[in-house]
Amino acid sequence: MATKFAGVLRKTRKALDITQIELAEKLNVSSQSITRWESGNGEPRDKEELTAKLDKLMGTPPETKSKTRPKKSRLLDQVVASLGEATLTIRFGDQEIQFPLDPEVAQSLVRKELAV
Repeated sequence: MATKFAGVLRKTRKALDITQIELAEKLNVSSQSITRWESGNGEPRDKEELTAKLDKLMGTPPETKSKTRPKKSRLLDQVVASLGEATLTIRFGDQEIQFPLDPEVAQSLVRKELAV
């Protein structure tokens, strides 16, 4: 039987576009544990610690995580976390110059643009 944690774990992994093995490596757990947890056949001993690690991977500060946050804001967190490397493109006539953006700057720009 799938648990709420199983759904969160699966959605987080898919938002990060990584495999169960890759997520296991990032969380310092076995891939078998990820498989078991995603299928709802158990939960980690320290679910709060693992949830904090997932939040960190998604770029969601713990103080902003809340069940009362608007769905739009939670979805935006997933989009922002999946940005990866972002660039700023400036066009001058038919020329383009691209500048790499710090992930935090990119997140801030996306949030500001979407007014969240």
